Amino acid sequence: MILIPRSIRLSHSCLVTVILLVSLLSGCDFVHDEKHVEFTRKSDMNWELLPRRGIRIGATEIVVGMPRAEIRQALTQHFPPPANRRRPSEDQYTNSDRQVFLRYDDAGTLEEIMCITGSLHLGGVELLDTTLAELASHLEALGYTITEPEYYADGQDCPELGINIATHEDVGGDEGDDKIEWIAIWRSA
Repeated sequence: MILIPRSIRLSHSCLVTVILLVSLLSGCDFVHDEKHVEFTRKSDMNWELLPRRGIRIGATEIVVGMPRAEIRQALTQHFPPPANRRRPSEDQYTNSDRQVFLRYDDAGTLEEIMCITGSLHLGGVELLDTTLAELASHLEALGYTITEPEYYADGQDCPELGINIATHEDVGGDEGDDKIEWIAIWRSA
């Protein structure tokens, strides 16, 4: 939040122009009223799947096997600090565009990445913001297979990509709801 001192007298249109300029230069969205301006990071990039390894957003890669401290530092440019965790071995990163759970072993090494909301791509194929029917069709056309899960109790695996794909129905949602609930990458991949 940026407070505007009362001693600065700017017309509303001038203030909005300054705010827009700062927003564009910093890559932030903003909300304002007459007394304050609040900037939030804009997430204009989509996650990219790194098959059998992890995910990438821009130049930031999150790869299974990375140390927690390194991941937290890398994600500061895309997310606020991780939300309170349900378990000490888990970080939950959430912003207006996406939600990602990261699970670590006792030594603080990343074991699992679970993309919950947002957009996750492999080439031109959307993996997360889609349905299983659409995703399976795209993956099979590219030569990938969908199999019974190996590590998870829910969903299906794509062994060539090292991912687990679960639908809303798989995790207790409405019967027949094949919207993707998560894409997960884990250590054994």
